[in-house]
Amino acid sequence: MWLGIVVFTFNIYFIIIFSLLFWIYYERIMFAEERFLEKKFGDVFLEWSKLIPAFIPSFKRYQKSNIPFSLKSVFRREYSGIAATAIGFAFVDIVRVYFREEAFYWNRLSIYIALASIIIAFFFRMLKHNHLLDEHDRS
Repeated sequence: MWLGIVVFTFNIYFIIIFSLLFWIYYERIMFAEERFLEKKFGDVFLEWSKLIPAFIPSFKRYQKSNIPFSLKSVFRREYSGIAATAIGFAFVDIVRVYFREEAFYWNRLSIYIALASIIIAFFFRMLKHNHLLDEHDRS
């Protein structure tokens, strides 16, 4: 998500710096998660981790999940990330236009998309908190 927003800036230096910083940041998160999972699951996790690449996925080893895809689950879990992404793109668009035109324009499609995303996010948040997006046998 964030790389897409950064690429939208059209600034190659920012893209490279962001990518390097993200790699360092994410590597630390992965390390902490792996230590946690190692303590929680022990040798089972260690054996599993030997088969699974840590950062770049292996499509040769792809195994289809036993759990079917659920759009309801996506809406329950990802509404805030989708709204944050739309707001991020709108922000970059507004800043780019401001520096190019030296004026602020409210009448931008990106602003309308960001506002619609916020409204939709609140709608899904309401559905989630009223348990209308709950599914049997899913966390």
